[in-house]
Amino acid sequence: MTTPITLRELEERFLNLEIPEEALADYVEIRPDQSRPFAPALAPRSDSVDLTPPLGGPAIRAEVLGDVVNRWAKERRRRQFERDLSRRPALPTIYAEGDSWFQFPVFIQELIHHLGADFNIHCTSTAGDTLENMVFRRPEYLTELKRLILLRGLDVRGFFFSGAGNDVIGEGKDGIPALQAIVKPLDASQTPAWHLDTPECKERLDFIESAYRRLFDSVDEVFPALAYPQLRIYLHGYDYVQVRSLPDGDPHRPFWARDWTGGPLRAKGFTDNAFGSAVLRELLDRLNSLTERVCADYGRGVYVNLRGSILPNQWADELHATSEGYKAAASRFLNHVR
Repeated sequence: MTTPITLRELEERFLNLEIPEEALADYVEIRPDQSRPFAPALAPRSDSVDLTPPLGGPAIRAEVLGDVVNRWAKERRRRQFERDLSRRPALPTIYAEGDSWFQFPVFIQELIHHLGADFNIHCTSTAGDTLENMVFRRPEYLTELKRLILLRGLDVRGFFFSGAGNDVIGEGKDGIPALQAIVKPLDASQTPAWHLDTPECKERLDFIESAYRRLFDSVDEVFPALAYPQLRIYLHGYDYVQVRSLPDGDPHRPFWARDWTGGPLRAKGFTDNAFGSAVLRELLDRLNSLTERVCADYGRGVYVNLRGSILPNQWADELHATSEGYKAAASRFLNHVR
C-alpha cells in the first residue's frame, strides 16, 4: 500500500521532472462522474494523499482539486520545454495548443508526449478545451506565440493545433451531448450518412470551419507568412474512434471512462456498435475533409491525416487511444512535419 503524502508533496512530485509522469498514477485518479468527453477530471486519491483540511479549515472541493492537478500538469509541461530547450537547442521549437489528444496527464502518453522526442514543444493544451474557448473567448495561442517569437526570439517552426473533438461529441451549451444533437433517430433502412444530414450537423461543422479560419487569419495578422515563412500551422483530423458501448455499455472500458459515443447514440435509438461506428466514421470523414480544405486555402497550413493510424485494439475508450495507439499516430504526424 502506498504511504500517504501531503498535497504539497504531490505538487513537488508533479513538478519534479526526474520522476516519470506514469509514477504519479498511485496518487491521482480520474473521476468519471466529473469527466466530460476529451476532458478527464483528475483529482488526488483520498487513500494515498492526505486531504485533511489544514488547521480545521473547510474541506477542499473535488473540482477545485481537479483544477489544481491540471495546473500542475501544464506547469510540468512548461518545465519540460525549458529543460529540453536548454539541453537540445538544435531541435526545432514547436508550440502546441489543443485538447486531450495533446494533453492527457498521467494515465495515457498522448501525441505531444511521443512527439517530444523530435521537437522542443511548448504545450499549453488543456484536456476538454473547445474551439469556442481556444479561438474566440481566450485565445492564448497568440500570446504564447508572441512570447516565444517576439520576446524570446525563438525560431518557432510549427504551431500544432488539436481541436473540434469536443465540438462534435462533447457536451453542448444546453447540457445535451453535441453528438446526440446532430444525429437523426435511428432508421436501420437508411445509410450512416443520412443520419448526419441535419441542420444541426451542418451548423456545427460550419462553426468549426469558421474557428479554423479565424485561427489562421489571426496568426497571419501578427506573423505574416512572407516575414515568417518557417511558421507552419498543423491541424490534425481525428482517427476513426470506436463505438463500444451499444447496447448496454462497454464491459472493457477503463474505470475512468464513460460511454462517450454510445450514450448519445443510445438516446437516439442506436443499438449496434458497428452501425454506430459507421456513423462516427462518416462524421469524422466530414470533419477531416473540412480540415484539409481549410489548410489548403492557407499557404502555411498543413493538414495531418491520422485516419487509419490507430489499430482497433489500440483504443483505451471510445475517444482516446492507448499510449501505443498515440505512438502510432505520432509517427504519422511526424511524417507530415518532415
